[in-house]
Amino acid sequence: MNLKEICQTLSREIQKLVPYDRAAINILQRDEKFFSVYAEESRLPESAIPEGVSVREGTATSWVLDHKEPVICRDVLKDPRFPLTHKRYKNVKLRSYVILPLMVKGRVLGALNLGSLKPRCYGKKDVAILSPVAEILSLAIENSNLYQESERREEIQKLLKELSQATTLLGIDRLFKKLTENVQELLRVDVCDVRMLEGE
Repeated sequence: MNLKEICQTLSREIQKLVPYDRAAINILQRDEKFFSVYAEESRLPESAIPEGVSVREGTATSWVLDHKEPVICRDVLKDPRFPLTHKRYKNVKLRSYVILPLMVKGRVLGALNLGSLKPRCYGKKDVAILSPVAEILSLAIENSNLYQESERREEIQKLLKELSQATTLLGIDRLFKKLTENVQELLRVDVCDVRMLEGE
């Protein structure tokens, strides 16, 4: 089972513990300026974050990520905090929500976000119920990240070995061609080139 499947399965299981109309697992991007909706279970006709990625600034999720604490909103129509989040939620008729940080060893990875069409749906007892689930999700995300990093290190080692062997077998033009092809594949970019400065 991959991380996405684990997240979706846990989202469905959460419904048995804490009812929701929308559940989302948000993952913090590497640059930490954005978060993405990694997995979403929803009864809403449209997504609260249709583009799938959101800037952190001014959102309830951002506050949770920065303060490493849960947020409970009893009613988006009466709560003055987080106007960007509340505008999005009003558009899809969500009235209340709870967001918990996903953390490993004090490091924030993302957030677990539940929303309801009813006001006053969430309280402190829901945070207590959801906290162990958030811990499980955090560990799953961290393990997935570590696995991906390990695979990436192996790819880099393989590339370095190939290039080391190629330096003795290929001419400079073919070597640079192989280098750019391998780097392009490894970094998953469309363009890669090597430029050399000419001597004076």
